[in-house]
Amino acid sequence: MRQTGILPDQDIAALFKANALKSPRALDTNQIQPASLDLSLGDKAYR
Repeated sequence: MRQTGILPDQDIAALFKANALKSPRALDTNQIQPASLDLSLGDKAYR
């Protein structure tokens, strides 16, 4: 695993699997993008 820089999706998924990254909600696999993680801040969205 990398020490610095951008994490690829495989490393992000591995960190969740190892409980190094945690979320109070279940992580949906489509939230992990090639070099990012999409986070939901709440149940409501406003326009």
